[in-house]
Amino acid sequence: MEHAACEDLLEAILILTERCGSPPTAEDLAAHLGRDTASLGALLTDQERTGRVSVDSSGKVTLLPDGQAIASRVVNRHRILESFLAEKLGVEPGKASGEACLMEHQVSDETIRKLSDFLGRQGGARRRSRTRSGGAGDGEGEVAGTPIPLSEYPEGTRLRVMAIGNFSRVRRLADVGLLPGESLVLKRKLSNGSVVVEVKGCDIALSSEIAACILVEEEG
Repeated sequence: MEHAACEDLLEAILILTERCGSPPTAEDLAAHLGRDTASLGALLTDQERTGRVSVDSSGKVTLLPDGQAIASRVVNRHRILESFLAEKLGVEPGKASGEACLMEHQVSDETIRKLSDFLGRQGGARRRSRTRSGGAGDGEGEVAGTPIPLSEYPEGTRLRVMAIGNFSRVRRLADVGLLPGESLVLKRKLSNGSVVVEVKGCDIALSSEIAACILVEEEG
């Protein structure tokens, strides 16, 4: 239980920092986690002592490298598990999120990698199936192209992530919600090959290497 509580705390710091654009306070974290400030304060003190977080004079809580690594891993697990439960098993989204919260602390890295690969393969299979369903001569079927790297599309295109190559090298994509099935807008292409995309209302900069790993198709 203590292990799960620590991971939940670090995950909450990361989520609130990304959502608000600045580190949260203990009060923010208590409200997010549904805990009283006193018990959360003891947990924060423990995480500060282990070097995972720092608390400044104004009470803002910031993740240190060790805490950031743990929080990113938990967020990654949660989003993949939630996607699998909701999209593949048909679990109601709210319940899927709650179940993912319980599972994220126990599931292995190998299982997460296999689930992520499975989600990517299934996304691509759906599009290929729709392409074949158009049939020869009826002229009415949807014709979807083969997924190509994000960097190949022009600015302003609305896209859907179909698969992510070399996932172990770009695991941070899941931390910002870039999972197979997610929609995005390619906002800018920079001279050095980097791109800026909008995902769930947030602008995210991606290096040319990472952009080349993200396989997408244009949304109809």
